[in-house]
Amino acid sequence: CLESGKKEDACYADLQAVCMDTETYSSKYQGIAATIRQGQDIEKLGLRIAKLADWGLTPADVLAVDDPPGHMAQRKAIGRGFAAQAIKDGEPMVAALAREILAECLPRGQMDFVHDMGWRLPMLVIMRVLGLPDSDFDRVKDGALHAISLQTGIANPAQVGAHQAGAIRLVRYSWAQFLAAQKRDPQGQGMEGVSPVMAMLIRATLPAADGAAPAMSEAQAASAIFQLLVAGSDSSATSMGSAIKMLLDHPDLADEIRLDVQSGTGEKLDAFIEEVFRLEAAFQGHFRWVTQDTVLHGVALPRGSRVFLIWAAGNRDESVFPQPDAIDLQRANGRKHLTFGWGAHACIGRELARSEIRIVLREMLTRTQGWRQVGAAPYMASMFSRSLEHLPLALATRAVGDTSSPTVTKA
Repeated sequence: CLESGKKEDACYADLQAVCMDTETYSSKYQGIAATIRQGQDIEKLGLRIAKLADWGLTPADVLAVDDPPGHMAQRKAIGRGFAAQAIKDGEPMVAALAREILAECLPRGQMDFVHDMGWRLPMLVIMRVLGLPDSDFDRVKDGALHAISLQTGIANPAQVGAHQAGAIRLVRYSWAQFLAAQKRDPQGQGMEGVSPVMAMLIRATLPAADGAAPAMSEAQAASAIFQLLVAGSDSSATSMGSAIKMLLDHPDLADEIRLDVQSGTGEKLDAFIEEVFRLEAAFQGHFRWVTQDTVLHGVALPRGSRVFLIWAAGNRDESVFPQPDAIDLQRANGRKHLTFGWGAHACIGRELARSEIRIVLREMLTRTQGWRQVGAAPYMASMFSRSLEHLPLALATRAVGDTSSPTVTKA
């Protein structure tokens, strides 16, 4: 968002305009956008680094970090795996996993919500969507954390090197998993042991029936696995933690939503989730770079400029969201927030994220008598993500048949 000092600045509209103009504002080279030094040409540097993707040393630009028309072909190739029906079909698995995690935590009466639920459930879900073994959780989560930490904007050179090494390990893992699935199912027909989404990725690397070029290269397919693992786990984990923190800060609201869940409607829960996304965007913003000289909201931007699109600012544009800092369960345009981006690059996994957080909140509110915060809940230092590092809770078990409202209090 560009700040020109005018009260009437239309931050939300500017962000939408940039998102819709993919020819001028490119999504490529996100991996270096936060770390590029002054005077470096982002396109030239990005093209040099992109050559390493074929060797499996860096992720290729694909999906969220590619531009149309390639982006649209890639999105079409795997989009069905994240469509509403696919998400609905997967909800029993997500609910069972949430109950399993709570069953581990309730007997001891405490949990670090971020680590025990936020980190585990979304990562295990996206791994299962891709057909990866649960036993690989630790190595996958470690790589994803390194990849996210590369985007903080505050890492020193030594930290950047360590994070790059960790991210590369996840890139190599993603390649290995793709090649293993491809060997079992060369035509992407959904053979035993190959998930539907993985089969879609395999098919995307095959020439079309009419002889058209594949929607993805093998490097892009492997990089799509890497990207889904990173984004699919971190954003949902962050949003879950933010939701629990907001309920801790607003116990009356927690009671209201719990009664809504008990009634079976879930309307207030759904509205609350959208307010969580709006007020605590998991990714505070994303970069674009300018492919040609242009002017945005009266500011001249020469070719090669970086623009940081601050979704968190657009979500608080009072011309779009009256009383933007308030949690409003009656907000008519609550789903119009920019947390999942806008236009061609609207997040492909947004309905999965909504489903995961809805299920987790429902289980937390119905399977505990209450909870309270029992320690510090610091945020990760980052210009990119809005993530809690810890959220320690004391839990009270709910007896079978207990319909009383839970107690949600801060330490």
